[in-house]
Amino acid sequence: MNQVIALTKKLISLPSYVDAQTNESKLGEFIYGYLKKVLISQGKKQPIRGGRFNVIATTKGVPKLILASHMDTVIPSRPKQIFPKIKNGELYGLGALDMKAGTSAILDSLNGIKNVEGLMLLFYCDEEYYFSGMNKFVNNQKKIIPSPLVIIPEPTDLTIWDACRGVIEIKFRLQGKTGHSANSQTGENAIDGIFQIIQSLKTKLNKYSDRV
Repeated sequence: MNQVIALTKKLISLPSYVDAQTNESKLGEFIYGYLKKVLISQGKKQPIRGGRFNVIATTKGVPKLILASHMDTVIPSRPKQIFPKIKNGELYGLGALDMKAGTSAILDSLNGIKNVEGLMLLFYCDEEYYFSGMNKFVNNQKKIIPSPLVIIPEPTDLTIWDACRGVIEIKFRLQGKTGHSANSQTGENAIDGIFQIIQSLKTKLNKYSDRV
């Protein structure tokens, strides 16, 4: 357990929030080097943009189990958050819960494993922002992996969840019609139209239900 805590503290000390100067690349390099030390075969960096990348590693055989963890965190509200500390037996630091402890658990579980087949490791970027890391991973799979089990060590209050919320991104452009300010009926207000579209989407989505 002490080894996992030490590893988590190391990951916290590698800032991986995203702004004009910082991203996940330092943490990605550390993870990539760690995987090489534990002899996980076929490790690679999957480039995204701006020096950012996913880290993917596989053992022999078709992946049957994927261990996945995102590398980025939210932007710190205080500078000292990137310095890990233990208080009253609890570890504090930016990303300690979401999700550098989970990442450490994955990495530590690899020590000493031998002759493992069907395992894939995915450490992806940009989960807290625009999902570019996961989008790149999904869109660049040359073949569909047949029904693998995926374990994501997100914080869940030590409860096992059997599903994960997805995301749908919708982009649209609406153009209004110029009219005279003294006679609004001669034009069409694009802002009003946007409100109507959003309300229509809400109505449609509220009709969706799923047993999970």
